[in-house]
Amino acid sequence: IEGSAVTGYGEELLKNAFNVDFGIVETVAHFTAAKRFRPDVDFVIDIGGQDMKCFKIRNGAIDNIFLNEA
Repeated sequence: IEGSAVTGYGEELLKNAFNVDFGIVETVAHFTAAKRFRPDVDFVIDIGGQDMKCFKIRNGAIDNIFLNEA
């Protein structure tokens, strides 16, 4: 294992507790992964247990985020 990373709610707590190398904001992690599989991605939806996030991509960057909390 060359490195480790955590994301999501409690990311900073887990990073410090387990001496993890990187902590990544959840929306940035989703966008980065989507871009890797689909470079022309223009919309990402994250359906989680606590909320749902939809973000629009424009000119290769997150342009707008919509949040719906449970």
